[in-house]
Amino acid sequence: YQGVVAEILGDGLLVYWNAPGDVANHAEKACKAAVAQQMELAHLNQVLAEEGWDFPELQIRIGLHTGPVLSGNIGSETRMKFGCIGDPVNTASRLEGLCKVYEVQVICSEAVAKALPESTPVICRRLDVVCVKGKQMPMCIHQVICDLELQPTAAIEAVRLRIAQYETALSHFQQSHFDEASQILSQLVADDVSDAVAARLLARAQHQRQQVESGAWSYVSLMTEK
Repeated sequence: YQGVVAEILGDGLLVYWNAPGDVANHAEKACKAAVAQQMELAHLNQVLAEEGWDFPELQIRIGLHTGPVLSGNIGSETRMKFGCIGDPVNTASRLEGLCKVYEVQVICSEAVAKALPESTPVICRRLDVVCVKGKQMPMCIHQVICDLELQPTAAIEAVRLRIAQYETALSHFQQSHFDEASQILSQLVADDVSDAVAARLLARAQHQRQQVESGAWSYVSLMTEK
């Protein structure tokens, strides 16, 4: 997928695309790499279970963002490395942390979602508008759900329908139409109890109905942790 592993940070990786050389469709390739990693991890968990290893299920979280950074040889004559530094790198790290909040595997920014070509096999779902820790400007975030080239499925139309229904409910929520949002989300949760994203928004819609009546209301989720 033409990504470059820049650093190993404890149990995490810093990976970037489009540097040092140009990479065509780098946003799409980053999303496809993220999905491929999740698929390989699911296979590894299955193998470990079949072989009788008493391990907890392994999980990884991935955050994807794109933007201008300082790229090149960084450091001094005695210690130097090639890397990327800048605000987009920090934002990607914040998005990785949000995966735990929303109970999803891969989150990308609006910038990444908009950079995907129209013909992309990568399927995303608009999740929320958030203000991550350390930032004042809200940003829209998306869940990277699947790659149709790696996961061909006859149920793709059902997947697209659920995405459209959730995004409609999210729009209702952001416009203070909480009854309409709750109705759609209740059905989504009833159809799939594992959809933690829909369940989370449903709880927020029910809570915000009371907040609006008291005059305190913002659809932006303020994050206080990294």
